Amino acid sequence: MAKMKASKEDLLIARRLREIREELFGSRGQASMARFLGLAPATYNKYEKASVRVPNKIINLLAETKGVNPAYLLCSIGPKYLRKEMPAFVAETEERYGPNLCMIPVLSEEVAVRPLRKIEDYPAEAYYPFPREFIKNPKDVFILKLDEDPVFPVIPAGVLVGVDISEREPQEGKVFVFRIEGRCLIRLLLIEDNTWILQPLMHAQKIRPIVLKRPHENLIVGKVCFVFRLL
Repeated sequence: MAKMKASKEDLLIARRLREIREELFGSRGQASMARFLGLAPATYNKYEKASVRVPNKIINLLAETKGVNPAYLLCSIGPKYLRKEMPAFVAETEERYGPNLCMIPVLSEEVAVRPLRKIEDYPAEAYYPFPREFIKNPKDVFILKLDEDPVFPVIPAGVLVGVDISEREPQEGKVFVFRIEGRCLIRLLLIEDNTWILQPLMHAQKIRPIVLKRPHENLIVGKVCFVFRLL
């Protein structure tokens, strides 16, 4: 890879690439992004510095695996992420039931753990149809796909968790998804004075409560609003 003299367009592409990487893997996620793309960190770093042009195969990989819109990355045209096409049965169901049905996106833990702005700004792995009457704030709800199993046996492996990001105000006795050390954890919130206690959902679990003396609201991703298992 020969070093190039970066043009204005190359610098803008590098900036958008860095922006996408921060949303997917965090402000210090260069190594994670490089590993995901199958690159050496030093090689990926050159893309973000615009010292080497991002090759088409990397752009295609980001589009296929993370839904990144190539037109946005290259030219800042259109949405940042492209939604996957809904399965035919979902489209048919939506057409049949119209406003009574809402489509809820599935976000991976690595996406959900980052500070969310609007759900539509982030890449969804899939969509599931839900009766609108069961979802209080459908535009603010996503389904969390956890890679690990932090709340067994209450929420066993394979269960999907609905999260409402419009409800981030701390509430005593409510179950929230929290950002803790780069992971999403599902815990019951107990409040004593200015201390938060993030309690496992069952006392029998071999998981100790997390005690936070100086909590901040950014720890809360959203409130758990439903749980379901795919048959």
